Amino acid sequence: MERVVEDLHAWEKDFRAADIYGSTANFTEFVFSLGSAEEEENIYQTDGPEKSTIARITVTERLDRNASLRLHFAAEGVSRIMQPPTVKIRLDAKLELEFSDSTGPAYESYVAFYLSHMRPRVKDIAEHSVDAAMAKLQEFLKQEFTLKEI
Repeated sequence: MERVVEDLHAWEKDFRAADIYGSTANFTEFVFSLGSAEEEENIYQTDGPEKSTIARITVTERLDRNASLRLHFAAEGVSRIMQPPTVKIRLDAKLELEFSDSTGPAYESYVAFYLSHMRPRVKDIAEHSVDAAMAKLQEFLKQEFTLKEI
């Protein structure tokens, strides 16, 4: 299987949170509302005075037979004594192209045509999807984190 991965977007911010557990749970629920999501990691820990959370979720949007947009969301919360609780939110977007292991001149022509003519169009579609997801994420963050970002 031939695979091409292209980074489209990376975004990260730290926020102060009243409750890292609640904020991470709300973030997880928000990400699952965006579409076909797969939870990679969801950890809530406490070690006496220190509390932490990690949530990593990937949302996949199939664009065509060969292309997928993968939105990798992450939230990492930390709460320590004498420090304000914080949650770091991250989004990484990647365009993934996959081609089967077929061989021959017809297949090689197809891949060359796809990469030169279809990839730019698929990339435009993916970038619009990323913009829409970022707008939804920004709206969620405004509602979730009433305190200013750090």
